[in-house]
Amino acid sequence: MATDASEAAPPSSQPEVSVAAVARQPIPNVPNDGRSALLMIEFVNEWLAPEGKLRRLIKDEHPFSQSQEAAKLALAAARQAGMPVIHATLQMSSDYRELGRARFGLRGAIQKAGTWQKQDSGWQFHGPYAPLENEFVVSGRVGASAFSASDLDNYLRGQGITRLYLAGYATHVCIESTLRAAHDLGYEPIVLSDATAAFTDQQQQHVLNEVVHHFGWAMPTRVFVDSVS
Repeated sequence: MATDASEAAPPSSQPEVSVAAVARQPIPNVPNDGRSALLMIEFVNEWLAPEGKLRRLIKDEHPFSQSQEAAKLALAAARQAGMPVIHATLQMSSDYRELGRARFGLRGAIQKAGTWQKQDSGWQFHGPYAPLENEFVVSGRVGASAFSASDLDNYLRGQGITRLYLAGYATHVCIESTLRAAHDLGYEPIVLSDATAAFTDQQQQHVLNEVVHHFGWAMPTRVFVDSVS
């Protein structure tokens, strides 16, 4: 006698497991022995100076202001602990030759806004976040990810660094791009959730709640500070 599919193949008793649930894993414990670094992404005038072209795009001021204070705490804690600190900005020629002929997406937006030009001060590191003489500054970068065409990966591998704590702007663009690239290159990326910010808090929460766990982790700055103290 013929049976329908439900009779022939009873449903599995095992609960369905979502991709997100599998991806959410505890942060592995790693001693502060030189294998971790703090990556400060775009703490520069374009974002932080009152006249910055990107500063004008911030819609939710409170979390943006909080991120600056949290980043100061993270930076001070990393330096006090002797953790390597890495700084990333962008510098473009006036004709944006580094971006090729593309005029869409971020490549188009950068050119339309006139940001990151070498002859301007927007790309320069802002006040309290400026690199110290012994801190590494990423060079050659031309894309959203701090790894894009830059010397970051080579530096990290040369120093034996395997874990990256990410702070900076904007969460839904350069932080997320760097997070994804770091994961794919074999690093352990951790986003400092309150030392980063997006144009809106909705964008920020989307990345933290829906994206980060697929590629790494997120933690509050206070937890980072306590872990390296």
